[in-house]
Amino acid sequence: MKGAFIRLSALLERYPKEDVKRFLGTFRCSKDADLEEFLHNKAIMFEDRGRSRTYLLLNDEGNNEILAYFTLALTEITVPAENSLKNSTIKKMDLSDGKTVGYLIGQLAKDDSVKEHIGHDLLDTAVEQLMVSYKQNGGRVMCIDCKEPMIGYCEDTGFKIIEPRPNEKNGLYRLIRLF
Repeated sequence: MKGAFIRLSALLERYPKEDVKRFLGTFRCSKDADLEEFLHNKAIMFEDRGRSRTYLLLNDEGNNEILAYFTLALTEITVPAENSLKNSTIKKMDLSDGKTVGYLIGQLAKDDSVKEHIGHDLLDTAVEQLMVSYKQNGGRVMCIDCKEPMIGYCEDTGFKIIEPRPNEKNGLYRLIRLF
């Protein structure tokens, strides 16, 4: 995967917020308007409020266009009584009343201009970043929310689906992976 990652917070420290907002507005993801909408209109607010951290993959060949991005956050993970997980996995999650706190890969997207298949590399980089947090701060679980076509893709990288039905609120499936 060509390019270099930079934290959105580093851009906000270096440049006026309106310039960063304009720059984020150059990102296009026609396959999923929600991913484009997040980067254009929510990423800076979530960054300012400490709700998440966004990492941008920039083209390092001079024009610094945004090739892809991912967002990481903390979230509550609920495992329903009827689930698809092995008992050994649930035990390792150290649940309290069917819940635990974990790391969330909340957004994962590439720009329309990127023709290569970089999804696995992007997801691997997000997981590597979470491993740093895990080693420094602890935790047991990371999760990702995705649409149905992406389930197999996430399972290829070690994530396990929690339940076979999507979340009623957002229509996404939640998958988890233990550290």
